[in-house]
Amino acid sequence: MGLMKTKAISSIFVLFAIAAGMASMAPDAFADHSEVAIVTVDESGFSQDCVDSGCYTPVTATIDVGGVVTMTNTDPTGVHTFTSGTVNGFAPSPDGTFDSGVLMSGDAFEWIPTEAGEQPYYCMLHTWMIGTIIVQEVAAEEHADDHGDDKEMDHGDTVHEDAAEDVELMVMISDAQVMGGTQVELEFNVLHLNYDLTATQNGEVVFEEKGLHSMDL
Repeated sequence: MGLMKTKAISSIFVLFAIAAGMASMAPDAFADHSEVAIVTVDESGFSQDCVDSGCYTPVTATIDVGGVVTMTNTDPTGVHTFTSGTVNGFAPSPDGTFDSGVLMSGDAFEWIPTEAGEQPYYCMLHTWMIGTIIVQEVAAEEHADDHGDDKEMDHGDTVHEDAAEDVELMVMISDAQVMGGTQVELEFNVLHLNYDLTATQNGEVVFEEKGLHSMDL
């Protein structure tokens, strides 16, 4: 009887682990990159102390093709530029992709990228100030895998499904002895997920919950 009780508890533990895994799915891959704001670090024109941590914030920014990059000089102590290109030593090499010109404190410049790729930039007046903009295809992460019917089931599994499709998943625990519970993690690459949970043991339903919903915020 003791062993049967342990199995029942562990089975329910598995189901709660699955529910938690579904409810907490919010991968960074689904972050919105349609807009990004980049600002200058205070006193970056007078001191090179910002070089290690970045004289622009964020020092590396990500934006979708067609998104809006807003570059603002927020440094109250000096003027700056946002100029695309690279710096070799202290010798700048502009590439002509964008150039804000000289921005007074509080001034801003917008750039809308049209091609994916990595775009370095710097300040023409203070060449130790450098940054990078990573331009990616729109929603590249969501559509990286178009094989909507690919499913893999194991511990730490990933399931790729097209939106609005019904998927039935079964997790079977067949350990001879269950010590402290067995945890199964499921990762779903979807923004919204409606699901039901049912647990059976020896053919008997021991846990059931329907109409659950999770979403990526």
